[in-house]
Amino acid sequence: MPGRPFSEPTATFRFDPDQWLWCLHCHRFFQGREARPDRVGGMQSCAFADCDGAGFGVDLLAWDDWPRQNPDLRASWPVRSDLRTGLVLDPWSADPDETDDDDGAPSPRTPARPAPNRDLHRLDALLGAISLDPVGDLTPFRGLDGPSLAALLDEGFALPDLPYDGGPTATECLAFLRQWPQAWAQGHVVAPTRADYGVVLTGIECSVRRVPRDDRPALRAAFVQRFGLVGALYCDPVELTAWWG
Repeated sequence: MPGRPFSEPTATFRFDPDQWLWCLHCHRFFQGREARPDRVGGMQSCAFADCDGAGFGVDLLAWDDWPRQNPDLRASWPVRSDLRTGLVLDPWSADPDETDDDDGAPSPRTPARPAPNRDLHRLDALLGAISLDPVGDLTPFRGLDGPSLAALLDEGFALPDLPYDGGPTATECLAFLRQWPQAWAQGHVVAPTRADYGVVLTGIECSVRRVPRDDRPALRAAFVQRFGLVGALYCDPVELTAWWG
């Protein structure tokens, strides 16, 4: 198995382009050629822009490592011929303690139902200008403002009440963007060929410099209060970022 742990600095590391990998953070498969740059100059970050998984042998594993370490998963794990970029396999989905809330409802790790609106021309009009290059079955976007998110919800491209991977709902994100119009959302569009098609939010960002100086303490307090417990939070003097999923 090629590679070295992420903790060993190397700016020359590259996966074999045809090697299949599985990310422990987002539970998606991808090939070595699709890995993104890491913090030490190599290429050991998850292929998906909405995921912070990084490090071979840490977050990124050879595609069949996990079932070899956990034999109970072998029956549900895909065979090599079934692999495709963006295929999701959550190894905890069969565990009631991991997938059910206290009331027995399914855990919102991924959307449980598709968004109803499949007008892709209209969706492109709303998101095309802020969309990034597709990664597998997902098209990431960044810079979604409040009015655009409201349109996505009103027109049925995003589900208002279903959180993604433990994050806030789209309705809750919209409330924050309306209170702080200097902030914007990021996320991705799941391809209409998938059962979980729709617009998914995976983070909120805000440039502190866009906010009047006297309002900045209130912004920071509101940001931490709203997003401090939903995933990863990054705050510095000029940028506030929260992401989940």
